[in-house]
Amino acid sequence: MTFPAAVLAALFTTSPEPASAPASAPASAEAETASIDKVIASDLQLAAADAAAKTSPETARACFATARELNPSDAEVWFASGRFELAQGRPEVALAYYDEALKRDPSHPQAVSERAEIVRVIAGGGPARRRVLPWFGVSVDLVSEFDSNASLGAARAAQVNETLLRNAVPNVPPAQVPVPLAGARVSERVRGLFRPLAVDAAVLELEAEFVNANHLNDRGTLATYDYGGPIVAARIVSRPQPDRFLELALTTSIRALWTGAYTNHLLDAYNFSPSIGLIFGERRALRFLGSFEARDFKDGNPAAPDPNDRDGWVVSGGLLYMAPIGAVDFSLGVAYDLDTARGNGESGLLARSNFFSHAGRLSLGLRYNWRDRLLLGIGGVFNVRYFDRAEQQRIEARYEANALIQYFPVRYFGFGVQYGYVHNDAYALPIGDPFDLLSYRRHTAGLVLTGVL
Repeated sequence: MTFPAAVLAALFTTSPEPASAPASAPASAEAETASIDKVIASDLQLAAADAAAKTSPETARACFATARELNPSDAEVWFASGRFELAQGRPEVALAYYDEALKRDPSHPQAVSERAEIVRVIAGGGPARRRVLPWFGVSVDLVSEFDSNASLGAARAAQVNETLLRNAVPNVPPAQVPVPLAGARVSERVRGLFRPLAVDAAVLELEAEFVNANHLNDRGTLATYDYGGPIVAARIVSRPQPDRFLELALTTSIRALWTGAYTNHLLDAYNFSPSIGLIFGERRALRFLGSFEARDFKDGNPAAPDPNDRDGWVVSGGLLYMAPIGAVDFSLGVAYDLDTARGNGESGLLARSNFFSHAGRLSLGLRYNWRDRLLLGIGGVFNVRYFDRAEQQRIEARYEANALIQYFPVRYFGFGVQYGYVHNDAYALPIGDPFDLLSYRRHTAGLVLTGVL
C-alpha cells in the first residue's frame, strides 16, 4: 500500500530536540534509542519528499527541511535536498546544500561532480547538463561458497540452463544418472565501468567484467568444473525527464567462458538486448524487455548435424513491473524464452534437437536498501520448458530461490551472506514419467566480500 506524500509527511514529522539541551547530559540507552529513532524518522521524511517531489514541491521541501533537522550530520540528507532544488530550477540553493553535504562527506562522488556542474552554470557556462553518475566505477566481489552440485557451477556462470551441460558431464555415461558432487569454491569477480556520458537526458556505459572460480576440495575431480572468463558490454539508456516518462535502453555484450582451469573453451555468446520503460516515479516502472543471443558452444559440442548440437539463438521477450511497498522494492516479471538449438539442422518431422525448447518464466523479487548501508534481497523464479524436438520429448519444471544480506560499514567495503536453491524436475512425454537423468537439486551458500570504488 502506498500512502500519499502529505499523509507520510504528517505521520512521520518529528520535532527535533531543543538546541538548549545540556551538552553534558550523560549517555544512556534512552538517548541512543532516541538518536536511532531520529535517523529512521529522517529516512521516512526523505521517502515522503521523494513521493511528493513531482506533485507537491512545497510539501517535498518541507519534508526535506524536517529530515535535515532530524539528522543534520548525514551528508545524504543534504545531498538529496540539493538534488531536489536543482530539479526545481534553483541552482544557487542547490549549491548551498551540496556544500553542506561535502562538509560532512568530502568524498561524496555525486555531490562533487554535480556541484562542479552547478558552479559552471552559475558562472555562465550555459544550461545545466549535470552529471548524474560518476565517470568511473569499480567493484570487486570475493565469494567463498559451498555448492551441493558443483558440476553445475559453470552452467550458471555461462548463464545457460543447467541441462544444457548435463549430458556433457565428463566421466558419466549418458544413460547414467549423475551423482551430485559437493564442492567448496572460491570465486572472484572484478567489474569496471566507464561512463563517457552521464547527464540528465542519457547515460552511456562501457563495462568490462571478469569472473574466476576454483574448487578447493577433491581437486582430482572438481578441477574439471573450475571456470572463468570475461564479459564486455556497452549500454545506453535514455533518462526520463519531468515532461517525459519514456525510457529507452540498448545493451550489447560479448562473453566467453572456459572450464577446467582454462583448458576447455566452453562457450562464446553475443547478446543484443533492447528495452522500453514507462517510468511512473523514482521507484515505479514497467519495462518491456527483449533479448537476442547467439551461442557458440566449443567444448565437447557435436558438429551439426547432431541432436545434441547446442549452438543456436536464444530469443526472449517479457515484462518487468517494479513498485514500492513501503520501504521495500517489489518486482514481478513474466517472459517467454525460445532456445533454437539447431540439433540435426532438419525441419518439420525430421527435426531433432535435444535442447530446442519453449519456456515460460515467472519471477518475483523483494529488495530493501537502507541508506546504501544494509541491503536485503530475496527472489524466486519459476519456469517450465517444453522440449518438443528432443529424441525423448520432455517437460522440465524449475523452481529457483535466492537470498542475500549485505552490510556496508563504510562506503567502499561490504560483507554479507547469500543462499540459493534450484529444484529441477524433468518428465518424459507423452506418458509423463519422471526423467531422472535431467532432474536435480542444488543448494549454494556462501560468504560475500565486496569492495566498491
